[in-house]
Amino acid sequence: MGCSDAPGTKVTEPATAEVGTGVDLWEPFANDIVYLVEGAQGGRHVIGNVKMTGMDPGTSRADAPATRFDLFRPDGSRASQDIPPFHQPFVETPDGKLSLPFGRIVFVDSLAADILDTMVEIRVELTAEDGQTAGDARWVLVKPYVP
Repeated sequence: MGCSDAPGTKVTEPATAEVGTGVDLWEPFANDIVYLVEGAQGGRHVIGNVKMTGMDPGTSRADAPATRFDLFRPDGSRASQDIPPFHQPFVETPDGKLSLPFGRIVFVDSLAADILDTMVEIRVELTAEDGQTAGDARWVLVKPYVP
């Protein structure tokens, strides 16, 4: 794990989070684009991931930070479904930071077809068991996913 990020270790540096994408480990948004996936059952989603430092990564879902992703339009209205945070331990990345081990499906509101080819703000919030928080947001362009 990173210097002070070993599970159960007292973390002394400020917590940071960087929102991105990545089906497996965290990846930056290439050209500030996020891809809208049309699911087989009619749903829509984008993939979010987060890289963090300064927070206990957890060893199980019971002690992992609570992680929440949201999408918002420029007018501030929500474009994603309002789903509670989830708990998943983080894993070390090649650069010594910590990432979710897989991308998180961020479900788009069923009425949000209007977000294609527009900018949305993707936000991530992390909350550790001890109350420590970290968050990040980035404006990205929504493009259709073409396999």
